[in-house]
Amino acid sequence: MKPISQILKSKIGLSFELQDGWKDRGYSAIANKVVHNKKISIASKGLYWYLYTMCFQKDRCYSSYEFLAKELKLNRKTIYKYLKELRDANFVKSIRRGQGKPNVYILKY
Repeated sequence: MKPISQILKSKIGLSFELQDGWKDRGYSAIANKVVHNKKISIASKGLYWYLYTMCFQKDRCYSSYEFLAKELKLNRKTIYKYLKELRDANFVKSIRRGQGKPNVYILKY
């Protein structure tokens, strides 16, 4: 079986790079409720997984669209589209904190 990172790269061009130490350690498993949901795209699941890795075993993390776009090599509109899928499926709640501050993403599972 191929790793999820290879599948995402081959299917939609979404790639993940390990950098800055914290990404090199450990592993991340996300809820089957997210993985097997047929209403959200594989790209949205990949974004959920990436956000999950940023939460450090908490239910929330902080990031801007620009950071996510740069990290995932996608544009800002694409990040917004996948976050909307996750919000609509009630997997993620996002809170805008104002200009110059990163958004808060609360993961439900």
